[in-house]
Amino acid sequence: MSASPSGQQAPSNGMGTAGFVCGLVGLVFSFIPVIGVIAWPLVIIGIVLSAIGMSHASKGRATNKGLATAGLVVSVIGLVICIIWVAALGNN
Repeated sequence: MSASPSGQQAPSNGMGTAGFVCGLVGLVFSFIPVIGVIAWPLVIIGIVLSAIGMSHASKGRATNKGLATAGLVVSVIGLVICIIWVAALGNN
């Protein structure tokens, strides 16, 4: 029942999906100066989970490597924005 009509397995990569969600939420919060403190753990967790998801996809244990890659990208961008905020506010 879980197979699609064409007989292919539906894309699944739980770690990659979780990494993408954490990274995306962290990216959104990273733009807000005070609430951006919440973004730090989210983007770091997003990086770790996305990397695990990419590893699982490379080894053939998961599909949908693209979502894990997107999670890694948005997590890294969120982390860079957090670092920029700390550098900008730390100079005062």
